[in-house]
Amino acid sequence: MGFGDIIKRAWHITWRYRALWVLGLFAGISGASSSGGGSGGGSSFNSASSGSSGAASPEQILRGLDPASWGDQLSRYLPAIVAGTMLLVAIGFVLWIVGIAARGGLIQAVDAIEEGRTFTLGAAWDAGFGHFWRLLGLSVLLGLPMALVGIGLALAVALPLLSAFRMGGQPGPAVFAPLCGAFVIGAPLLLVGGVILGSMSLLGARSIMLEGAGVFEAAGRAWRSFRTRIKDTLIMWFITLGLNLVAGIVVAIPLIVIIVAAAIPAVFLIGSQSWATLIGVSSVAVLVITLLLMLYTAIWGTFTSSLWTIFFRRLTGREVPAEQPAPLAPQPPATPAAVEGATL
Repeated sequence: MGFGDIIKRAWHITWRYRALWVLGLFAGISGASSSGGGSGGGSSFNSASSGSSGAASPEQILRGLDPASWGDQLSRYLPAIVAGTMLLVAIGFVLWIVGIAARGGLIQAVDAIEEGRTFTLGAAWDAGFGHFWRLLGLSVLLGLPMALVGIGLALAVALPLLSAFRMGGQPGPAVFAPLCGAFVIGAPLLLVGGVILGSMSLLGARSIMLEGAGVFEAAGRAWRSFRTRIKDTLIMWFITLGLNLVAGIVVAIPLIVIIVAAAIPAVFLIGSQSWATLIGVSSVAVLVITLLLMLYTAIWGTFTSSLWTIFFRRLTGREVPAEQPAPLAPQPPATPAAVEGATL
C-alpha cells in the first residue's frame, strides 16, 4: 500500500494547495470550537487572583451581592440570554450543514488534483452541496448503531443507580455488578464498533463523492472494502489516530505558552484592580488562541481528508502512478540470416 508515500502525498497537497484550507476549516470547525483552549486561561486567572494581596476575597464579593435582586436581574436579561442562545444554535446548525458540504468538496477537490484536473473552490462547494443529502444519510445510517449502543450503556448505568436512590438506600453489590457487566460488554463494543463504522464512514463518503453511490450502496461498498482489506484499513485508521495525537501535542505547546504569557500579567492586573487592562489582555489572548486553533483546524482537516482520499483511490484501484514507463515500440520481426552459399 505504501503508507509513507500516502502521508507524503497528502501533506504535499495540503501545503501546496492552500485554497483547500477554507474547506478544511469548515469541515473541522466543530472540533475547533470544542477544544476548550480558552478555559485553561480562565482557570489560571482565577487561581492566581485568590492568592494575590489587595484583591477582594470570595466572601467579600458574596457579601456585596444582593440575592433578592438576582431574580430581577435574571428577568431583565432573560430575553437577551434567550436570543443569544437561539442565535448560537442557528449558527451551529448552519456550520454543521456547511461542514458536511465542505467534507464532500474536499474529497472532490483532492481527487481532481490526483487526476491532474483543475479545480476551483466554487466547483468543490457545488459538489459538496450536490451530494449533501447522501452524505447526511450515510452519517445517520452509520452513526445510529453507535448512538443506540451508547444510549443503552447509559441506561444500564443510570437505571440501577436511580432505582437504589429512589428506595432510599445506598448502592450495593447488587447494583454495581450489572454496572460492571455493562462496561465489560459496552466499552469494547463501542471501541470496536467505532473503529469499524468510522472507517466505513470515511470510505463510504468517498464512494458517494467519487463513484456516485447511493447511501446504502456506499455503506455496502465500504463494508466490502473494509472486510476484504481489513489489514490496510486498520493500519490507515491507527496511522491517522497517531498523527492526530502528535499534532494535538504539537499545537498544545504554543497554546500553553500563550496562556502562561497572558496569566502572568493578569496576576498583577487583578491585584491592582486594573480591570480595563485585564479585559484587553484577556481579549488579545483569546483572539490569538482562536486564530491558532482555526489555522490548525484548517490545515489538519485538509491533511486528514487528503490522506483518506488518496488511500481510497489506492484501495479501489483508482490511483494512477505518477510515472509510467513508456510503452516499447513494436519491433519488426527478425530477418533470418542467409545461409552461406545460398542463391536468391
